Amino acid sequence: MSSNPSTANADLDPNELLIAEFNYIAQTAFQANEDRARVSNYYFVTAGAVIGAILSAKLEAGSAPGVYFGFAGLFFILSIVGLTILLQLARLRTAWQDSARAMNVIKDYYIHNSKNLNLEPAFLWRTPSIPQAITQGRNVRTVSFLLAISVLVISFGTAVASIAYVSLALAPAFKVAIDMSSGLVIAVISVLVGGVYTFVEFKVYENWIVEAERKQEQRVQKHYADYKELLKYTAP
Repeated sequence: MSSNPSTANADLDPNELLIAEFNYIAQTAFQANEDRARVSNYYFVTAGAVIGAILSAKLEAGSAPGVYFGFAGLFFILSIVGLTILLQLARLRTAWQDSARAMNVIKDYYIHNSKNLNLEPAFLWRTPSIPQAITQGRNVRTVSFLLAISVLVISFGTAVASIAYVSLALAPAFKVAIDMSSGLVIAVISVLVGGVYTFVEFKVYENWIVEAERKQEQRVQKHYADYKELLKYTAP
């Protein structure tokens, strides 16, 4: 028994599919925001626990170099973990951005194809209104950026501590006595190296965001170009 294709098509309601798609995209945007909080909290708790354990250890001047190397290794690992957390924040931020663009495509479709309703005044958030600062990779007023700065501050501290402990471990081998002058030199070197590492971290984070959002914007423009008869779009 064969069914009539025109009858089957008449039973399909595209609005249900579009509503389901919009709800799914909204859920992905929500999950991206939730995951940003989770990954940053994980790093803060882990770094706090490790730093607290190290600070509670009673070290005396002239401790075995192996102890200093061990602490240096722990702080180095924390610095690397900080970089991975930053990259996760970058991906989650651009994932939210992609979801926002996808939701706006559905809005634009309804606005352009609803002949009897003027839906445009109902939507404040539209594709052309996505803030320019977001597509530039940095916006100091976003929660995402502030979380990234928090991770960078901790990562800077762990990098400085790692270099300082390595210096303390190597001091006996170079017959350097730890006093006020040598301690100042170690502090300056540690801060400089930590600053360079943190700057590199931030640039990698920023470049990941800029590159991802550039590709997203290209994909959106191509989509609107492919369906220009059904969608209206003005590039921001």
